[in-house]
Amino acid sequence: MLWYTLHSVPDYRRGQGRRHDLATILTLAILAISCGSTSYLAMQEWCENYQDRISQQVPFLAGHMPNSATFHRVFAHLDVTVFEEIIGAWLQTIIPLKKGEGIAIDGKEIHGTGLCLVSAFAHIAKAVLGTDTKGKELVVGPDVLRHITIKGHVITGDALFAQRSLCKQIAKEHGGYVFRVKGNQETLEKDIRLFFKDPPFKAAIETHTTKDLWKGVKEIREVRVSSELTNYLSWPGATCQVSNSLGNMKKLTR
Repeated sequence: MLWYTLHSVPDYRRGQGRRHDLATILTLAILAISCGSTSYLAMQEWCENYQDRISQQVPFLAGHMPNSATFHRVFAHLDVTVFEEIIGAWLQTIIPLKKGEGIAIDGKEIHGTGLCLVSAFAHIAKAVLGTDTKGKELVVGPDVLRHITIKGHVITGDALFAQRSLCKQIAKEHGGYVFRVKGNQETLEKDIRLFFKDPPFKAAIETHTTKDLWKGVKEIREVRVSSELTNYLSWPGATCQVSNSLGNMKKLTR
């Protein structure tokens, strides 16, 4: 239960004059934010307005109505690192992940703050498993992955995450990854392109083609997969490589 889990978050406050325990304040804040409250005052108003429903659903939280100043003081001194780790661990206990399920890692810069929010998102469960904001994507990404279970799962991300150290970290934890290779790994990209352009004799290459028709536009996609390129690459955890191409899209005439 979230309330019990939040008791692990260290409370900086002295016992004298303390009305609400930290776990209760944090639980109420999370519930209020989940209902759309975006300010400390809105959190206070939510606690005041929903006392009847709180009494019915979670009676042990009823009667606690921290004001906006209390919420502000708590979050101003909260150990964010520990809080994020505890929430991330709790999320993983309540979110059922299937074996082999993909976990997407991505980062977005928060406008006007200079912060970059990096999150790990489960493809099928459709839930965030962990987040971090202490740096840019390449710095924070490995930290986010350290706090989630990688074994038996496939990590996906854009070309930015195609880094040796990150791939080595995933492979060490017995996980898989699917990253696009672009100009940030120029040599690796050239090696892959050369292999599929002029494959070695009797190289095993599987080809999969799909055709789509949408509003009179025909689209042909071809994907070629091979595991033999790993014999030529020195890349941690690489098991197979994929080359995809998009055929000419043309307007069909009746």
